[in-house]
Formats: sequence, structure tokens, C-alpha cells
Amino acid sequence: MTKNTIIGSFILALALVIGAGLYLSYDRDKSATTSTPGAFNSKDIGLSFTYPVNYQLDIADDEEGAVRTITLIDKANLPVGQNTEGPPAITIQRFDNPENLALDQWILTTPASNYHLSSMGEMGGSTIDGEAGLGYTYSGLYENTAIAVAHGGKIYLFVVGTLTPEDTIKSDYFTILESVKFI
Repeated sequence: MTKNTIIGSFILALALVIGAGLYLSYDRDKSATTSTPGAFNSKDIGLSFTYPVNYQLDIADDEEGAVRTITLIDKANLPVGQNTEGPPAITIQRFDNPENLALDQWILTTPASNYHLSSMGEMGGSTIDGEAGLGYTYSGLYENTAIAVAHGGKIYLFVVGTLTPEDTIKSDYFTILESVKFI
């Protein structure tokens, strides 16, 4: 065996040992997310809920991992064309709250709440899985209904965008909210 072969073999063995150690140390239970048509369950996000099977569910993270976004879009509105606005959607976002802001202060001071697009009126009370929340509406591309809840040191923001108040997506949103469980 040549010196280069021995060094190469050593580096390969070391890489395999390190890779195996990282794999075995990864906490799979923490990040366990299951999604079957009509049911979502994620210990990492801290939620479970049911939704109509005609919706496509997608999950995205921001670059820092401080925001997790679940998007539900009616499959009849897919695919979304390039360079077009997206269809009405239900979004559920989980935000870190490192400053431990009170829910109303988070809504008032965090741009992601989109409260600045509202009429800035009084926020209404709401409840999701027994947790007190605050609801409000705002206008943008769509008319949006939002409910924010503080739970487990995180802020959860549930939003639906509609074209008209009678859109089916709005009743689907409230049905989903009734099934939400914090886990």
C-alpha cells in the first residue's frame, strides 16, 4: 500500500465515523412531522390539525429557522403561473418570540403580523385549542382574517386570504382552526 492510499483510507474511515455519529445523535422525535392527505402533525412546529383533502400542504422555513410557514392551497388553484400572484391561501406561521413580547405587542410591533395593513382598530378575542388569541382583519392583495396565539414561548399566526367573504376557503379556515391542537 502506498502512503497516499493509507491516508485516503484513513480520511474515508474518519468521514464515515463522523457521519455515523452525526446521524445517530440527530433527534428524530423533535423534528418528526407527518402529513397525510387531510392530517398534519408536527412535534417540531408544535401543531396538529386536520384539513380538507382538496388542499395541498407545503412547509417552508426562513433562513434562520425562526419562522416556520405552513401553506394550504386548494389544488384546483394549482399550478400557480410564473410571475403571477398566488391564489387565496391559508397560512399558519410559527414565530420565535425571543423578546417574550405580549401577544398584542407582538402584533402591533412585528411587520410579519401585517397589522399595519388593518384599519388599526381594536383586536377581537379568539380561542384556539383553549389558548386565548387576538384576531383582526387587514387588506392587501386579498381580504385577510388573522388570529394570533402565544403558546409555549412562540407566536402562532393563522391567516386566510379571500376574494369575497363567501369564499369556501374562509369556512375551511375556521374548520381547520377548530381542529388545531398544540403539541
